[in-house]
Amino acid sequence: MWLPNFRFDVHFAAFIVGALSCLHVSSAEQRPPATVEEKERIVEASPPPSAPWVPAVVGKDLLLRERVRTGELSRATVRLSNEHLVRVNANSQLVIVPSLIAGKPLGLDLQKGEIYLHSRGVPMELGLRTPSVTGTPHGTEFRVRVEENGTTTFTMFDGEVELENAHGKLHIGINEQAVIEPGRAPRKTAMIAARNTIQWCLYYPGVLHVPDLGLSAGDNRILRKSIEAYESGDLLGALDRWPGRYHAASQGGKLFRAMIVLATGQVDEARGALAGVAKDTPGRRAIEEMMDAVNYVEREMDREPATASEWLARSYYEQSRSHLDSALAAAKKATVAAPESGYAWARVAELLFSFGQTQNAAKALDRGIQLAPRNAQAHALQGFLFAA
Repeated sequence: MWLPNFRFDVHFAAFIVGALSCLHVSSAEQRPPATVEEKERIVEASPPPSAPWVPAVVGKDLLLRERVRTGELSRATVRLSNEHLVRVNANSQLVIVPSLIAGKPLGLDLQKGEIYLHSRGVPMELGLRTPSVTGTPHGTEFRVRVEENGTTTFTMFDGEVELENAHGKLHIGINEQAVIEPGRAPRKTAMIAARNTIQWCLYYPGVLHVPDLGLSAGDNRILRKSIEAYESGDLLGALDRWPGRYHAASQGGKLFRAMIVLATGQVDEARGALAGVAKDTPGRRAIEEMMDAVNYVEREMDREPATASEWLARSYYEQSRSHLDSALAAAKKATVAAPESGYAWARVAELLFSFGQTQNAAKALDRGIQLAPRNAQAHALQGFLFAA
């Protein structure tokens, strides 16, 4: 998903890497306990015993008792030796530990932050420890969050988990949730909608066309490098190039900040950036419609898009409703409104390819890559076009 800061092509890359690794690895015992599969922005590792923190590169092998942490607005994915993927949210710290279950090779110690595990097909039997509880999940999908004070939330989407600490035990199953506070027994709580707990795992594409935002002269000058990275297709680079703790003064600057923060999946932070922007601003409508599309939230269509940003967001929303013809029409209108938008042309190419129009898709994609050469979504699509 990051090559570097490239996204969306991780699945194809992982397939190739996995296939090649079969030529060299004859058994799971020869594999390292875990590997850094993907990273966004600040991801560090500390080999045992308590070595200094160093940047963790994609492909880094993790040893038993090695610590991994993510910084602000950062994410990582760790592949365990049993091929299960652990997605690690921002501001988290995870330790790869020896087995907490007899007969299993390893376990996880989540010291703070949040992780999400999703296994397709094979249920996980993985011991998991936090400051307030030990859990033994048997399932294919669950999420664990640890607050600063050690309070732990276990959310099971598929499977079950046995939770235990010095104060009691609890069993929860599919679509159930438990909270464990320090010094107290585990207790079951009402579970909120799944999409609200794992929004940070989702992919939020770029939809804003910078000229639509009406940036102030000051914001344009101060944010020049960040804007250049964004327009090249490098969403994470745009965030990296945001100048320190600069607070944009104009509504356009706040919209731009919300868009690049959202690229890391941090929905709450993005909504916070939108707080100072009028609700009827086209850029805000575009971002919110795109978020609703990613989260499959029904939205009232009270007006037709007026800008390229809105048309691009409408394209994603129509696709989320399974209206592919409307999605393509909206994407094409985005290219008419902003013929210099690499994001819009890549989107048109993506939808043309879904209709089997390979040659037309290739032409649109060539245009998109010329305009935004670091748009990983476009490069991922190019790989599929080559395969076709």
